[in-house]
Amino acid sequence: MRLPAPGRRPLLRVLPARGADPPGRGTGEFTTTQAVRDFLAERFRATIDTLAWPLFAMGAVVRDASTTVYLAFDHIVCDGVSMPNVVHDIAHAYSAALCGREPELPPTGSYLDFADTQRRRFLTLTAEDARLDHWRSYTERAGAFFPPFPLDLGVEPGRMYPIVNEACTLLDAGGAAAFDQECRDAGGKPFMGVMAALARSLRESGGPEVYRALMPVSERATAPGGTPSAGSSTPCPSSSRSGPARSCPNCSPR
Repeated sequence: MRLPAPGRRPLLRVLPARGADPPGRGTGEFTTTQAVRDFLAERFRATIDTLAWPLFAMGAVVRDASTTVYLAFDHIVCDGVSMPNVVHDIAHAYSAALCGREPELPPTGSYLDFADTQRRRFLTLTAEDARLDHWRSYTERAGAFFPPFPLDLGVEPGRMYPIVNEACTLLDAGGAAAFDQECRDAGGKPFMGVMAALARSLRESGGPEVYRALMPVSERATAPGGTPSAGSSTPCPSSSRSGPARSCPNCSPR
């Protein structure tokens, strides 16, 4: 991609798949799982530069009986909503290669075209545009552009704290399927059910009756020319009202 003069569109040249085949090279031999993890973590840290190139890293961990392919992207290149598409395309291409045939995949859309279309649409907005009425009323009710955290954690206002990542399994496959069905029976979707359950749990923990948040909404269906690999989403304000006696299907986000 080449950046243009002000007022003109960027120039983008897309290489065919076979023309972007990087040469493979060995990077070392490791005898423990932890050594592999440390090497990959350091490679991601040292090689991915958001201000330059590359924005992704890829490779394979080759064993005697199996091989694991890994890919890591900066958020500019790929997002969580897009990762299932990436995994599907790789798995489909691998299966086709094993069968000796060309993979049949939909055309890859241009994120550049999507961003251009989105920018042109947003340039039609003005501060008084009626399409922003919901955003204005949302921020007025929330008291700020970004809703504050719903519970008092005893932190100092304005102070930045280290990021803490924790994950646990709430539902197994059967429980997730049952939860999905209950959400759909209530006229919603699983993500809406998660937001409703979160609103209820926060309420029971002493939080507000109305839980407000910004949730990502995919715009992939409206993207021009196929499926972009990343970024086709926009934050959407949502609120869930939950009382002590209300069930989750009755407090789905709006």
